[in-house]
Amino acid sequence: MNEKESSLEKKNEEEEEEEEEEEEEDQRRAAATMGGGRRRGEDDDENNVSLAAAELVRRLAFASSRRETPPTTTPRMMMDDDDNARTMMMFGKVNVISRGETDVREILLLKHQHRRGEEEGEEGEEKQKNNIDRRIKKPSVVCIAYSMEDTCQPCRMFAPKLEQMARDYETLDVMFLKCDVNASVENRRLDGNVGVFPRVELLDGQTGRKLKVDDDEAWDIRGANETKVREVLERRAYNVAKFDGLQRRVFDALRRCKSKCEGNEERFATLVKTVTAYASNAIEKQDPKYRRIRTSGKAFTERVKIVENGEECLRAFGFEKTRRRGDEDGGQDDEEAYEFSNVVFDEFHENNQFTKRELRRVIQLLKALTG
Repeated sequence: MNEKESSLEKKNEEEEEEEEEEEEEDQRRAAATMGGGRRRGEDDDENNVSLAAAELVRRLAFASSRRETPPTTTPRMMMDDDDNARTMMMFGKVNVISRGETDVREILLLKHQHRRGEEEGEEGEEKQKNNIDRRIKKPSVVCIAYSMEDTCQPCRMFAPKLEQMARDYETLDVMFLKCDVNASVENRRLDGNVGVFPRVELLDGQTGRKLKVDDDEAWDIRGANETKVREVLERRAYNVAKFDGLQRRVFDALRRCKSKCEGNEERFATLVKTVTAYASNAIEKQDPKYRRIRTSGKAFTERVKIVENGEECLRAFGFEKTRRRGDEDGGQDDEEAYEFSNVVFDEFHENNQFTKRELRRVIQLLKALTG
């Protein structure tokens, strides 16, 4: 790489870091808007909700514009010293790191990542097409396994289980990393001298924040506890491409509703909280009644139907409009309702655009701001 290319790459990296800092500042500002201090009354609280929801919509528009702009440089982790592209970090396997925080940081900043399984012998357009198909956004979760390979017998016994989990969670875009603390000073620094092996930390692949592993404020999994690692991944992992598609649909619908609520921010805030609650109840509660919303109901009429394009938000979340004959429920008239699609619960359905995993992630984004 010549001096000019090196200078350009450094400049682009600095610009990316500035954008990341700006987004984090937006998140902190929005969180503060949601009332990090005391509540002064319901009116103030509702106003805070509307401001935070509007901020979230604005941030999505900014993120969408960034997605449409192709990267100007290839991340260093995808390059050899001789500038020949190669895949260093892959989904579907456990990747060994040696530069500690530097390796982890580069993974979190990657614009695209090659997926596992490139076929040998592919040539021309077909090979290019398959390479594109295997590109993906940032990982949903980064799983870091700390070990001492040369002296730790439990670490060696845990290694095959990690490899199997990496294969099992490949389609959910979980990036598995092995950090041998004896491999480098940087790896030891990343471990933070905890001194327990094996040990697993999980990071949100989109934000880089550590994930809690249980309700007892624990931030790591100590010992060769495969069951616990899988339990956390079942709650946190998702398919990034499906999440991106769902996020765009939901926020496009919210933006259109926001434009119809000019001058009435409280109405928009109520809509956001209501459709989010409907979607959350549909995937988290076992009772089937939470998967059906009558259009004649008071809450639906006053909070969703009253907003132009409000029903579009429900459809974006996976609800479908149906008409049920009244005599099925003992009534006399036909009844319109929105029913939650059962396809969302089937991860392997051919028509499945998203699952409850991706939906749960979008709901978390909304609830982080609207409470």
